[in-house]
Amino acid sequence: MIMTIYDHIKVGEDVCQINGEDINDEQVELIYDWVDDHFAIIKNCPFCSTPLRSASYEKEKYGSESERLIYLIDSTLWSCDYCAYWQWYWHEATDLVLTNVYSEAFISKLRDFNEKLPEGFDSELSMIIRRNYRNWHIIDPTRLEKLIVSVLKANYGRCEVFHVGKPFDGGVDVIFIDSNNQQWLVQVKRREDPNIAEGVKTIRNLLGAMILEGSLNGVVISTADHFTYRAYEAVGRAREVGMTVKLIDRGKLNRMLDPILPDRPWRPVIKEISPNLHNYFSRRIPKAPQKIIST
Repeated sequence: MIMTIYDHIKVGEDVCQINGEDINDEQVELIYDWVDDHFAIIKNCPFCSTPLRSASYEKEKYGSESERLIYLIDSTLWSCDYCAYWQWYWHEATDLVLTNVYSEAFISKLRDFNEKLPEGFDSELSMIIRRNYRNWHIIDPTRLEKLIVSVLKANYGRCEVFHVGKPFDGGVDVIFIDSNNQQWLVQVKRREDPNIAEGVKTIRNLLGAMILEGSLNGVVISTADHFTYRAYEAVGRAREVGMTVKLIDRGKLNRMLDPILPDRPWRPVIKEISPNLHNYFSRRIPKAPQKIIST
């Protein structure tokens, strides 16, 4: 299910609407200017500043006798590969003197929920995080653990992943079984401070859980900015006795969201309005290559 929705602005000779509601005050002129002049000059995503991919379509028709322009369609689509933001501009004129002209702007946004994000909306959650990395640090810890399950499944084709986190879980939140049938115990840490480093204590806790569970493989996934030197030192000492611990910080975790982002969420919107333009823009802006991150 595509959960991205959009704002729809329509302006013309006798219409000015936002999401179907008429605008009849001093804002009308500002909206006209913004749609026709400023909307089309955006180059970077307004949320994450990533350069946008774009494609344009233009169709002109001239009168057979007068050779004057009698019909024009001008349309441009912008799409962000990093956070799945998109916007689409449509301009139509049906005569030379511009007495029958209108423009439309479609701007993606994230769906509003009354309380917290429901279960199962991992694509939506990945977009929320990509648009503001600080959301890593305010997400409910249990919800984070369940998101990690989806992230691991998406980044590893042949694997099994189970969420087991609960109070007094012994330091194990997720169990990951790789394609070689090896079991990895995963500990997930949600840190509220975006600048904090994950310390050695977390590594020691996981190593203790690994010993109790008879497992030689573990992973610490943390929203911390990085792991401390002593944390990496503990990983090295564990390796000397045959225990493997992988460390994933916020930067790497953020990159691992790529496979669960929705594929060009503008497609169903454009397809409903114009199947021909949907096909055109789908060819001009193909699916972005997925960057699978291996631990």
